[in-house]
Amino acid sequence: MEEKLINGLLDGIKEFQNNPFRYFYESDIKCLLYGKFYEHYKKDIELNVRKEFFGKDKIYIGKVATEYYYFIKGTQEKSVPGNNKMDIAILNDEKMHTLTYINNQLDSLFTSESNWIQPVKYGIEIKFSSGNYYPDLTGLKSDIEKLMDYYCSFADTRTLKGIAICFCHVDSEFKYRENGFEIIGKNETEKLRNFLSNEKTDYASIIVMGDNIYYRNETKEKQAE
Repeated sequence: MEEKLINGLLDGIKEFQNNPFRYFYESDIKCLLYGKFYEHYKKDIELNVRKEFFGKDKIYIGKVATEYYYFIKGTQEKSVPGNNKMDIAILNDEKMHTLTYINNQLDSLFTSESNWIQPVKYGIEIKFSSGNYYPDLTGLKSDIEKLMDYYCSFADTRTLKGIAICFCHVDSEFKYRENGFEIIGKNETEKLRNFLSNEKTDYASIIVMGDNIYYRNETKEKQAE
């Protein structure tokens, strides 16, 4: 995973750990991470559009988006919009498609709420356990499966890289080794950086709990177990 993504994530984790009780809802965490990612992805993406519909032939959109619709595999190996949204998406600026309309309808598979969907490079799914609660391992597993279901055939980006992360207010008696997680302290984040930047890390589950961070590499084979 690229440096900008990792820097934004580590900035968000650090700020959360400095005062976890500033945040009480998942939406608070989403706003925190969006702001951190935006700081590292400030350059907008140039997008070609039809001038007769937009008044110009190019518009500029942000690279970081929240509650973003995404594609999954439909029939005949074609992409269709998924029923859910990604908490945070980093768009793939090398695979953007032109928005074109015919008779006020988008010319392709895009309709209604899905008409702005662009290829995604990185997906972030967020869980939050407030108070003294055990981390949501079931939710993390479901989020990883969701990220692995991504399929964008028209842009030849059939997969993305993704992170499912759960934030907890305080540490608990989490049996991390039994669940395949590694553990680091709040001052050891370079280990997490090295893990995420490893070319073998396409999907990762992360738990931020008190002063500790737990992380685990995820694969499709592991999800099938």
